[in-house]
Formats: sequence, C-alpha cells, structure tokens
Amino acid sequence: MRVLALALLLVAAPAAALPFLSPAVTAHVDDVADRVVGSRNSDVYHRPNCGHARRIYDSNLVSWPNAVAARESGYRACRVCSPG
Repeated sequence: MRVLALALLLVAAPAAALPFLSPAVTAHVDDVADRVVGSRNSDVYHRPNCGHARRIYDSNLVSWPNAVAARESGYRACRVCSPG
C-alpha cells in the first residue's frame, strides 16, 4: 500500500515538491511529468493519462520527452488534456 501511495505521489506532484528524494530520482520524475504521447495515425499529442491517449494501440504509440518535441514533429496539443 505504501508503494502505491508513493507512486501516486510521484505522478501527481512536481519534483520540487518532493525534497526527500535524491536528485537523480527527482530528475526522472520531471522527465516523466513532461512526457507526452501520440498516435502514428493522427497529429495530436496527449498527456499519458488522457483518456484519448489510453485508446492508442501499442503498435501505433509514439512518445516524446516533452510537448516542444511533439510540436516540432508536427503534432498539435490535445484539446481535452491540454498537455502544453
């Protein structure tokens, strides 16, 4: 149960709000928090927890480290989850 609570905290909170974690872990949390995904079959990128992103088949899934990289690839932001 504690592991699940920590995992939820890591996803929900920015790394700056987690001072008890090592710098390597907080850097990873920031990377995961900025990550966006999209489908090869569309031009929209989403937050990984967006309902539309969850419908993307693994074989069509594309991911980027942040929204800027997705925009540079020609994708636009989802209007539901507003990833940035």
